[in-house]
Amino acid sequence: MELDAALADPALTGQGRDLAQRLSVQVEAQNSLIRRLLAYARLDLRTDPVEVADAATLLEEASRVLHPLAATEGARVEVDARAATVRGSRAELRELLVILGENAILHGHGTARLVIREEPRSTIIEVFDEGPGITAAPGTATEGRSGNGLGLELARRIAARHYGSLHIEQRPMSRAAQVPVVSVRLPHRKTLARHPS
Repeated sequence: MELDAALADPALTGQGRDLAQRLSVQVEAQNSLIRRLLAYARLDLRTDPVEVADAATLLEEASRVLHPLAATEGARVEVDARAATVRGSRAELRELLVILGENAILHGHGTARLVIREEPRSTIIEVFDEGPGITAAPGTATEGRSGNGLGLELARRIAARHYGSLHIEQRPMSRAAQVPVVSVRLPHRKTLARHPS
């Protein structure tokens, strides 16, 4: 891509490099929006079988997508796979992780942390950020300045298709501070829902 080549050129400095970086971010945002629109349109039509995906691999794939945005925003991405496997559509769950990771990077500050852990009857996906807190009503989610809300609506529908739910909350980090956490609970089921509500 020509923008990537321009940014890799050490001769590009000052205002020219700043402009190229801003254009690169805008292009990626448009690509992300197109990808989400296509995924949203196709979600009910997908007939993918239930897969058993390696949790660490899912997180690594999502983090590779998130790292360029994190670098641009001066943030970090950390992953923690406490579950061995995740049951469901690998492509959809990876997209869900990317959506929530992007929201954490844009809405928060510092580090976005993605965790997959196992409970006896559910797989839990949690995304932590270091933002100022949550102003939305409990159980809902807000989107950062990327802004149109489509990403989180798609994440909610992906969770619903896996018979799961998406919630947002604040958890105490210390006596004086709380951290925003988006959590997705995916119960262990044998089949996926074709038409989530």
